[in-house]
Amino acid sequence: MKSEIHSYSSYFNIRGVQFYCMKYFTQLRPSEQLRWCLLCFIIGIFLPVGTFFYEILLLSGLLFVASFFFKKFWIILPAVFIFSAGFTGWRGEFDFRNDVLFSQKGQMIQLRGTVRTPPDVRENSVRAFVTSEKGDFLLILPSTESLNYGDEISLYGKITLPRDFGDFNYRRYLRRWGAQIIIKNPKTFEIYASGGGNLFVRMAQEFRTFLEKNVRRSLPEPHATIAVGVILGVKSSLPEWTQNDFKNSGLQHLLVVSGSNVAIVLALVAMLLARCGRRVVFWGSIMALGFFVLLVGPDAPVIRAAVMGGVVGVAAALGRFSDARTLVLLSACIIGIFQPSIVRDDVGFHLSFAATIGIILGTPMLLQICSKISSNKYWKVLSIILSVSLAAQIAVLPILGYSFGTFPVAGVFANIFAEPIVPIAMGAGTVSAIIGWAPLFIIRLCAIPAFIAIEVLLFVAHFFGQIPQIQIASWVTFSVSIVIGSFFVWGLLSRSFAGKWLILSDEKICNVSNNKD
Repeated sequence: MKSEIHSYSSYFNIRGVQFYCMKYFTQLRPSEQLRWCLLCFIIGIFLPVGTFFYEILLLSGLLFVASFFFKKFWIILPAVFIFSAGFTGWRGEFDFRNDVLFSQKGQMIQLRGTVRTPPDVRENSVRAFVTSEKGDFLLILPSTESLNYGDEISLYGKITLPRDFGDFNYRRYLRRWGAQIIIKNPKTFEIYASGGGNLFVRMAQEFRTFLEKNVRRSLPEPHATIAVGVILGVKSSLPEWTQNDFKNSGLQHLLVVSGSNVAIVLALVAMLLARCGRRVVFWGSIMALGFFVLLVGPDAPVIRAAVMGGVVGVAAALGRFSDARTLVLLSACIIGIFQPSIVRDDVGFHLSFAATIGIILGTPMLLQICSKISSNKYWKVLSIILSVSLAAQIAVLPILGYSFGTFPVAGVFANIFAEPIVPIAMGAGTVSAIIGWAPLFIIRLCAIPAFIAIEVLLFVAHFFGQIPQIQIASWVTFSVSIVIGSFFVWGLLSRSFAGKWLILSDEKICNVSNNKD
């Protein structure tokens, strides 16, 4: 008798949960339904389907038809999830359908092609991805060779496959860039024409080269290299001690363009234009975003950073953090449609995506806490920078644990001290980049603020870089992932969360620079 009562109670509990779920999905608003669909699409990208993507796509089509026939929204969610998985598998094969170089691995081959990415100049090599009639490949040349975007090249070299280094999957990295093989130090190499490729990208690269030369003329090393990394996203070799300091202190992301750089630029624009109304703030932010992309060069990592950071910056500019939840998911889906491997495999994207969601959901909560400390207008401006940095650092903890197994324990505090300096370094460095053609004594005088700001960054990186990293146990990473992941899902999908934290804080964020008390 007791077993029967227990079975009946279990049955009614299950039925109750089913009834609650059905009722929940029938009461969703269109914007909430859209966020559910976008989230299912993103999760579906990570589902491995092998070569069964056509069957998966057929199944998703049947589910879409069923959802239309029965008019049940909850059926759409597995349909979107399955479609995303099948689409990702199909794209993985479709992108390399014309690549015949992979089958010729180990052979010597004569190729002609066009440099399709800005060259990555390192201490001992120059690297760039090249498009040829037989497929794309990574070209590695000695550092003595000169290479530019859009160069038409001819070479004779050996096709080699990438080898993994520890936990780094080199082949997966190349596939994200549309290539599968490497040609290193070809026996013959010739640039027979220049000026190819996309005109806009080529002009952007020339403009960036001009600004980089101006910065290097204005500042000594390593300040110049740090400045071109923060402002222009140019990756150059730093002294080993400087690299270790930035890596150990968790400030390595400051040496390249990231979403936080974009968000800082747009936040400054929003504060400058706050009195002009939201429409002016919006269009000013869009123009600033376009100029920033032009300044650093519209390659894939920059576009990714612009998309993620632009969502945060425009949302903060308009005071619509609640709408930014949909925007960030939509942005990730758009990137996933054009290049699913970035969403699935790119740790840089994972960090940007998590940091962006952390900023959107966590910044308003931290701002409300900071508002209780002081009402001073300068503290309010500073609290925005501190809240953005802290929210982003907490959000990326699980990814750092899974990807690297360690976490710089001083990283959170180092970023809190460093982030307020970054806008100063970016602004002062930009001035040096623009007037770098002037007489030397003038540009050296104008570069003093940039020098001081970067000197402070070097001090912060060195000070916090002395604190040793800690190994993160797998169970700690798993626990933190559950907590932060649950918070993400709650914040992205919950109506009550938006009503309590996001919508109520919209006007507070917008009025930070207007409050004169």
